Amino acid sequence: MKQLSCEMCGSTDLIKDGGVFVCQTCGCKYSVEEAKKMMIEGTVDVSGSKVKVDNAERLKNLHQLADRAKEENDTENAAKYFEQILLEDPNDWEANFYTVFYAAHNIKLAEIGAADNKVSNCFGSVL
Repeated sequence: MKQLSCEMCGSTDLIKDGGVFVCQTCGCKYSVEEAKKMMIEGTVDVSGSKVKVDNAERLKNLHQLADRAKEENDTENAAKYFEQILLEDPNDWEANFYTVFYAAHNIKLAEIGAADNKVSNCFGSVL
């Protein structure tokens, strides 16, 4: 979650005073709803009745980190980044595949049968 900062002057010195947040630098006041919207990371569309957060930049960064870890054979970090991608976008085919791939890659001999089933079951969503 990003830090609350004043839209007018950029100061992060905001204090809640009587149900509103007041910037201590310029005196600008924000309601609790406005403050909540300001703390969401990404672009926020509030034109309709639903709030939609654009997390495309975060996903792009996670993909770059995951790909870099994959290229460097850093299976632990690659698995971690692909899991984070799935939290943001459960339909990402690459993250679906590599999450299962790295889980299977790091199994013990006794767990091979279960890992084989997971890999087989993910093909439908990946393809």
